[in-house]
Amino acid sequence: MATSDLRAPVDVRRLRSPLGLSLDDVALCDDLEREAVADWEEGRAMPDMTARSYLRVIERLPGEARRAMAQAG
Repeated sequence: MATSDLRAPVDVRRLRSPLGLSLDDVALCDDLEREAVADWEEGRAMPDMTARSYLRVIERLPGEARRAMAQAG
């Protein structure tokens, strides 16, 4: 994954909606605050590099991400 890929905007709602994930689902899976995920969706904040990497995994490997979340939950 290129560094520029991690700097590109991340549409969090578009990532989580097809998987049926709520804000809480995304937040709990990476020990994030729900408010932080909501702020990313609304453009009030940008995820840091670690969170952006996590979101890219959800985007590129949605099935695997969903299975991992189910196993963790």
